[in-house]
Amino acid sequence: MAQSAASTLIAIDEEVEAVLAEFDGDPRRAIRALLDDIAALAEDQPAPLFDMIGFGASADTTDRD
Repeated sequence: MAQSAASTLIAIDEEVEAVLAEFDGDPRRAIRALLDDIAALAEDQPAPLFDMIGFGASADTTDRD
């Protein structure tokens, strides 16, 4: 089990080094880019099912009497 944890840490370290290398070793630029990616992914999430079936804030609220 310890061997698996050690190999996981090595893989993570390699991934971190690869990301840093993309940004010329500048951790601030790398972190900013990753945060921007996370924000873009969060914006791409579909509307909740509740809103999609017409019960949320985006539902049509016109009076039909």
